[in-house]
Amino acid sequence: MLEFSTALLASPAFAKNPYPALARLRSHAPVAALHGLFPRTCWFVVDHETATTALTDSRLGKTPPPWMSDVLPNSGSNAATLQNTDPPEHTRLRKALHPGFAGTRVAALRPRIQHLVDTALDRVSRQQTSDLMTDVALPVAQTVIGDFLGIDAGDEGRLSALTDALHRLDGGAGDLETYTQALRQIRDLMQDIVQRRRSRPGNDLATHLLHASTGQDRLNTAEVTAALAGIAVAGYATTVALIGTATHTLLTHPQHLAHVRADPALVGPAVEEALRYESPVGSILLFASADLQLANAAIQTGDPVMISVHAANRDPRRFTDPDAFVPDRSPNPHLGMSHGAHYCIGAALARLEATSVITSLLDRFPHLALAPGREAPRWQTSGPMRCLASLPVCPAPAPVSA
Repeated sequence: MLEFSTALLASPAFAKNPYPALARLRSHAPVAALHGLFPRTCWFVVDHETATTALTDSRLGKTPPPWMSDVLPNSGSNAATLQNTDPPEHTRLRKALHPGFAGTRVAALRPRIQHLVDTALDRVSRQQTSDLMTDVALPVAQTVIGDFLGIDAGDEGRLSALTDALHRLDGGAGDLETYTQALRQIRDLMQDIVQRRRSRPGNDLATHLLHASTGQDRLNTAEVTAALAGIAVAGYATTVALIGTATHTLLTHPQHLAHVRADPALVGPAVEEALRYESPVGSILLFASADLQLANAAIQTGDPVMISVHAANRDPRRFTDPDAFVPDRSPNPHLGMSHGAHYCIGAALARLEATSVITSLLDRFPHLALAPGREAPRWQTSGPMRCLASLPVCPAPAPVSA
């Protein structure tokens, strides 16, 4: 059994480019032993077949074992969420949430999303250089998640500041306390939203959860609050990251950029390939509810199992030429949105936002390119997330000096 420590995952080289190290791990065995992250050995899965097996095994799930109570931040709520339950409780929660994420409801958001994208790109068009993360990805995703959940416009900035703070943490001293405080403030904000939507219903998820579900499927107030908080934390940051990584990947592959620009129908597949090639979510944490054998690992009840999405998505046994960006790759069974019972419930909304931004970027700025003379885009990691801290671009070619 190959063993390694958290020093590898925390290194600047890993943040910049994790794939060579993950390939070396994968060359030894499907599962490695990771030490130092938790009080118990964490089983680190690095191949696609074992990852999909783990994500569909009912003995591996999201319900934290008792020993995790000393590790997880205490948000002040013990309510069940999609992020901390498994079937049948997870099924009940997902059934209540699903109508709010239905395809027709997400599709109805397209005009609003396009308006937000157009407004952001109007600002970009007036600049010689622009940071697409702060000028486009952040404001678009912030307003979309606010509209979707039912957050009043005045509170959208507060939410984005809190979620940004969560994802800037690097595991240093004091981070658990900071993380806990931010989670509690997000929960408090969602409690305020729930109270407002009781008296002032809107066309949003908070209203749907409060008024649409009935009988055994109805969520209590604590569950509605926790659901909104979980979606806010997970949905906002991953969408921002996806917009950034997908755009960056296209700009660094000019031959494919030209093809996608010439055929807008390729934008959707290109976003899918970006989810494989540079997934915003690098890992998925599960826990064993029973003893089991997973590939070469003998896992005991309560053990943590970490699925390396980045490693699985670059597995040469599942993907031809896995280190190449292929916009029209098909089939493309990546794990960028997870797999199985915990497949991302907001996947359609994230895809719509990313494709709307990229389609409009390529249409409005035919000479869009990474800004010359600037430092290389900087990657940052926080927990399972890996995203660009900034993405400086030039919307138009620099003027030629006389």
